[in-house]
Amino acid sequence: MEVSLDNGKTWQQARLREPNLAQAWVRWDIDWDARPGNYKLQARATDERGNQQPARIPFNQKGYLYWGVVTHSIKVS
Repeated sequence: MEVSLDNGKTWQQARLREPNLAQAWVRWDIDWDARPGNYKLQARATDERGNQQPARIPFNQKGYLYWGVVTHSIKVS
């Protein structure tokens, strides 16, 4: 699990939280000294075979099975 706070320019390793069950969602955390400003948070996972979430995926008309990295805009005041 990796996290970016700058729209994917740099990445840092996240700590996985227990329980960490096979093929299940996992909670995670990072240390972040959040200073005032605007951030673009992204999180991407890598499975046990080394397959990583893609930055982009082809458009899907119905929106099913979306597995790409999503950007979350965050404003720290």
